[in-house]
Amino acid sequence: MRVFAQQAALALNNAQLYEAERERVQQLGLVNRIARLTTASLQVDTVLETAVQSLTADLGLTRAAVLLHHGSSDVLHVEAVSHRAGSGGGCHTCLEPRSGLCRAAFVRGEVVVARDGAVDAQPCCLLDHTRPESAMAAPLRQGDQALGTLLVVRDAPGSFKPTDVAVMQAVADQLAAAVTAGRLYEATVEARQRAETIMNEAQAGLVVVDSGWRVVALNPAAAAMLGPRAWAAVGRPVRRVIDDPRASDLLARADEASDSETRQMVEVHIAAEGRDALMGVAPLRPGYLISLLDVTALKEVDRLKSEIVANFSHELRAPLTSIKAYTELLLHFHDRHEALPQQFLSIVDQETDRLTDLVNDVLDLSRLEAGRPQMEHAAVSLPALIKEIVTVTRAQAAHRQIDIGVEVAPGIPRAWGDRQLLGLILRNLIVNAVKYNKPGGSVMVMLDTTSRDEAIWLRLRVRDSGIGIPADAMPHLFEKFYRVSSTTESGIQGTGLGLPLVKAAVEAHGGEIRVVSEIGDGTEFTVLLPAALPVGMASS
Repeated sequence: MRVFAQQAALALNNAQLYEAERERVQQLGLVNRIARLTTASLQVDTVLETAVQSLTADLGLTRAAVLLHHGSSDVLHVEAVSHRAGSGGGCHTCLEPRSGLCRAAFVRGEVVVARDGAVDAQPCCLLDHTRPESAMAAPLRQGDQALGTLLVVRDAPGSFKPTDVAVMQAVADQLAAAVTAGRLYEATVEARQRAETIMNEAQAGLVVVDSGWRVVALNPAAAAMLGPRAWAAVGRPVRRVIDDPRASDLLARADEASDSETRQMVEVHIAAEGRDALMGVAPLRPGYLISLLDVTALKEVDRLKSEIVANFSHELRAPLTSIKAYTELLLHFHDRHEALPQQFLSIVDQETDRLTDLVNDVLDLSRLEAGRPQMEHAAVSLPALIKEIVTVTRAQAAHRQIDIGVEVAPGIPRAWGDRQLLGLILRNLIVNAVKYNKPGGSVMVMLDTTSRDEAIWLRLRVRDSGIGIPADAMPHLFEKFYRVSSTTESGIQGTGLGLPLVKAAVEAHGGEIRVVSEIGDGTEFTVLLPAALPVGMASS
């Protein structure tokens, strides 16, 4: 009997050892499966959802959930919830861990088990509508940082054993590693997206090079500056891409300079596109960031400014020289020849008028181009204004036997605009048509209406039979101080400000100006201006 009892005890002990070993193998298998799941993806949501479903199925749980901590607030968010087949779904929400299992596990950093119904209702109500009998919470930690809690529950009382604690902590550690890796991946992707957005949207050209000064990447602004060579720039030495000696000198200095030294910017010329840029270099460690600020337009503006100043000075010098010379003659001859002073005074008066007109044109053009013209809009009769200006101009045209004709369509509505600026447009166009005409030629001023954008517009045309405008001069016709070479060679005086003034005044009214011309066959300017009244109403 004693032998039988000993054999029975030995068999029972062996069975217990076998069961314990089987459970241990099962637990190790579970931990391994969770480890494989957590390394299969860097998407945190996918990993957590798969993990809690696997835990529930393998361990026969009622529920499993992962709650994560975000930011500095004392809140846990339910990120993933599982449920057994046939039971209700989990509730994705958040809770403040002020008490209960989640609070204890999260704050203390260790597994907490509740048995026999002693389960805090708050976290468990997130997982089911009934109060479970057993629950266990394991902290998700990465080093000293608390990331969240793994919460598992069963309906049966006392169903969690002491051996389950190590398993749940191992699983929680795997999930914590997955959360850390996933968040690091997301942060890396976000940082890369931000960097790409900055690169692509930056107005300055940006070129990234490695430590060997080979191009790694460049943004659209840099590609636009480099031109056709940009497509083959990646992988090539940057000195071949930006082949300016000043760029090579800057790169050599940047390679030798320390981080604390201030890196200067130099102006380089990109021959492929004919562009000028300010170039700077900053260390990236490894590699460098080269910035290219396109200053081509700024240099062109500076050139035009210098040209305008030079032209304006030249235009000022001529009348001032005349005024000075004839004033000296007046002082010298005023007692000797009675007829000369009157002639000299007449010339001084003409040159003074010329100087005044030049200054007024510059001031008017500056106000119009600055977008701040003092306009007094009103309904203006263009036929009356044309008649007034043509009457004054006919005296000038008569000296060269140039005939001026006017054609006005019936029922022309009034124009809506500033009378002074409208007069400026008409005066310049009509005077120019006379000035650049041939002796015995003709000028025709025509006014009618046209439709554009479902609105009525006045169409003014000024046609002359003059010398015409060369094709190469047409693109520059409305540039300040520009004068066609043939007119300057013919000795026709002018400042080169009339047509820029006309264009600025037309655009200030929201209108449009066009020009067609043939050498030796005359020129026709067409101006569209807004109407104040519908067609059919008398201009008077």
